[in-house]
Amino acid sequence: MRWVEFQAWLRRILDACPTDVIAYEQAHHRGGAATHVAHSLIGIVEKVAAERNIELTNRHTATIKKYATGNGRASKEDMMEAGRNSFGIDFIDDNECDAVWLLELVVEELR
Repeated sequence: MRWVEFQAWLRRILDACPTDVIAYEQAHHRGGAATHVAHSLIGIVEKVAAERNIELTNRHTATIKKYATGNGRASKEDMMEAGRNSFGIDFIDDNECDAVWLLELVVEELR
């Protein structure tokens, strides 16, 4: 059911906020259930994007970290500090911070 629910959620989001590009952080290949889940979710994103003619792009974690801090091996704390300094946002958590940095990186590259 998680795949069906995720696909429905993604479609609702795209209906409410149409876009030309979806960017996501590359999944790490650590094996086991987490890798299976990540790749399954990516497959669903690819399917929905193809149905709607939406471009997909992804970035490796190290690329996002290097863009944000100048160091591809930056810690979560370094990323959060760089985000606070650059955006003045008190992020909910490191995931939100990473998402904002990914957005900034892709928008800059597409300009």
